[in-house]
Amino acid sequence: MTQKTFKTVETHRGYNITYWQKPIPDRNQDYDWCHADYDGPGDNRCGSAASVQDCKDAIDAHITENDEIVMGTDVIANGQWMQIEQVDGSHYCATDQEGESHWIADSDIDHIY
Repeated sequence: MTQKTFKTVETHRGYNITYWQKPIPDRNQDYDWCHADYDGPGDNRCGSAASVQDCKDAIDAHITENDEIVMGTDVIANGQWMQIEQVDGSHYCATDQEGESHWIADSDIDHIY
């Protein structure tokens, strides 16, 4: 039996994108995306796509649909736009438009993009 070999191509917003050419003729599922903290069956933070860009698009859609807050997420917090730079449980280090860093909590976030 041949061992599956996964090659991590890149990461995007806390998700790993890997390449594995499946043993089927359809090439639309050769790239897989999975959250770094994936817990196995029942955890919906994974999927397959035809390209790296398709994986990124699927990850962004998944994050938006599930209101996930991960690194790179844009939020409105305390009335201003910020981007999440670090996640520490339910606290986040976010950078505002002026480049200043702020520690914010879930209760500070008004909107997630």
